[in-house]
Amino acid sequence: MSIVKINGKPYKFTEHENELIKKNGLTPG
Repeated sequence: MSIVKINGKPYKFTEHENELIKKNGLTPG
């Protein structure tokens, strides 16, 4: 699990979700 803050709110993402985000060209930050 990784925690990403979006607009000041923490969201939990699994490794699988992180891969999907990367494939879609989106960068969590």
